[in-house]
Amino acid sequence: MKVEFKVKLRNLSSLTVGGGDIFGAADVPMNVFDLPASSVKGAMRTAISKFTPQGYTSCGEVRPDKLDVGNPCDVCRLFGRTGHWGDSCFTVTQVKTEEGERKELLARVRIDRRSWKASKGGLFTQEVFGPKSEFTFLITYHCDDRRLLKLLLYSISALRYWRLGRNAMIDLRIEDADSLCREICDDDKEMRELITSLGDFIWSLELLEGAERGERD
Repeated sequence: MKVEFKVKLRNLSSLTVGGGDIFGAADVPMNVFDLPASSVKGAMRTAISKFTPQGYTSCGEVRPDKLDVGNPCDVCRLFGRTGHWGDSCFTVTQVKTEEGERKELLARVRIDRRSWKASKGGLFTQEVFGPKSEFTFLITYHCDDRRLLKLLLYSISALRYWRLGRNAMIDLRIEDADSLCREICDDDKEMRELITSLGDFIWSLELLEGAERGERD
């Protein structure tokens, strides 16, 4: 079985992925600022491990070096296990586009981890994706297990209620959800309801803009 569909991701707050030690900040970016597909997939795994639907199993472990390779849970069967390269049931690939990306600079203060006070000369700027930035990812599922395909959809839904990167709130939707449902739903009412719920964002742009106006007022 091979199923492909696109997912649109919209961040609701300032989004940055990754980090470093106390010396890792720089005013001049040295690398291309981006949102890796691997970060999205990792966040999906963490989210579904926290919000595992009834009837599925999760060992609750998200660190690859700690996973039980001998007796995998449903989440590990879907996302893959350490030492079993290529056994994940799906891939996530970013569809690169500059449209919708809103890069901004934020002023931050570096904190001394020993004293928990602002470091001397610790003011720096950090590049982030601003609220309402949008990204498109292609998800390709290639396992012959409709049950795990449904768990994949649940993991997208779970990520709506989790965080991405350094604690950013996000929203997601499946592009052309009706077409996807015609392809895979058949008589599965649960899958149909799940895809329908993922067919649009939870938070509309009007609500986000209204919240921003309220903060300014």
